[in-house]
Amino acid sequence: MQELAMRLAALMSEEEKTLQEFLEVLEEERRSLMQMETVLLKRLTGAKQALHERLIANSRQCRQLLGPLAEKAGVPGARTLSPLIPKLPQPASGSLQELQGRLLALGAQLERLTNENGQLLNNALSTVNRSLEFFGRIFNRGATYGGSGRMVAGGGGPRLVRGEV
Repeated sequence: MQELAMRLAALMSEEEKTLQEFLEVLEEERRSLMQMETVLLKRLTGAKQALHERLIANSRQCRQLLGPLAEKAGVPGARTLSPLIPKLPQPASGSLQELQGRLLALGAQLERLTNENGQLLNNALSTVNRSLEFFGRIFNRGATYGGSGRMVAGGGGPRLVRGEV
């Protein structure tokens, strides 16, 4: 049981490192959003995808270890670490509880930064849409009356094509 707990702790430490890398990428993403560096944003999207895949693989491995550990600890069917920690012997119990706390804190930071970056992107997109509407009003002088008194659109509106209006 001690060996399984230590392997789980090693996997959780690896997950902690990955989450810290993810946070660094999100901070860099925030800076590039504020400076409108689209090339860097594209590169960071690829880095986020790779980190996300690493997190998924690590999580899968943790779940695979959790089942046998739960059986040996006398808590069969436990799907999370919380019910197992009190049942484990002390050195493993303490380190897993510490790791769990750090991972939860990193997860909260990750969620906060993701939400903030999403809000920055939404604000930027709103600005682009308002600009497109503005140019649409300038270039398409509005609708005119045609045929039998119906409004006829002045033409197609502007569209964003490959980053250009």
